Amino acid sequence: MRAAQRIPLDFIATGLYFGKIPFAPGTWGTLPGIALLWLVADFPLWSKLLIAALLFYGGVLVCHRAQELYGRKDPSCVVIDEIAGVFFAGMWFAVSWPMLLAVFVLFRFFDILKPWPIRRLETLSDGWGVMADDMAAGAAAALVLVAVSLLL
Repeated sequence: MRAAQRIPLDFIATGLYFGKIPFAPGTWGTLPGIALLWLVADFPLWSKLLIAALLFYGGVLVCHRAQELYGRKDPSCVVIDEIAGVFFAGMWFAVSWPMLLAVFVLFRFFDILKPWPIRRLETLSDGWGVMADDMAAGAAAALVLVAVSLLL
């Protein structure tokens, strides 16, 4: 792969290089997704759905190519999956700092623990497995937030 292809791929895959932070790259890599939620807070839901779809399908391609670039499956520096997952978790709610914190914590909880069936999605081939488990973690976080908001 030429440098002209490697550099933008690395920049996108690592979430603006947040994934290159050596300690807890997945946690750091979630922050651009939180920032994206903040930036599109006033967008209509249909546009957030479009962004989520672009992040997911684009992420599948980016993750596939990044696995080739780094020579291993699901490299820890690749965090486009965390960005897409946390965005999906939070796009359903009005943006506030407490909500963003709750989305962040719940998403990381489900992303790290990967309860059944989330862990099973990692076995999908190529970039699909890398992205699908994080989208499922985002969906689980969103469902918990919906349940809590209904109880309150």
